[in-house]
Amino acid sequence: MAGSAQEEFNPATTKIYDVREPEAKRDGIFVIGGLVGELIITFTCLLDYILANPQNINFQFTMDTVETYLKDLLITEGFAEGAVTLHLLENPFKEAEGEEAVLEDDTFARHSLKPEKVSDYGL
Repeated sequence: MAGSAQEEFNPATTKIYDVREPEAKRDGIFVIGGLVGELIITFTCLLDYILANPQNINFQFTMDTVETYLKDLLITEGFAEGAVTLHLLENPFKEAEGEEAVLEDDTFARHSLKPEKVSDYGL
């Protein structure tokens, strides 16, 4: 950028914010790190690889392979318990009269993808 000055990074004076911090001001550096950063890097590299090699154009991530990938990532990379959390506004398992609910994975996923059901939608 033509109007930007280059400065030496100084951790004592430069503020670093996570993109999820709602109270952050525009006086520092915003980073995407941790699990979200890992996923962005991984899926970007995967897309680049697929696009660079036409023989892989039919590659698909199925629900099972995504689940296996995420379990492997979370366990082998040492992410903390609860690194992946989705807060819903209502319990999709609730049943009338205290009966125990049985919910298929795809039904739960469809319920969880509705913005009006999620309390912390986004990063």
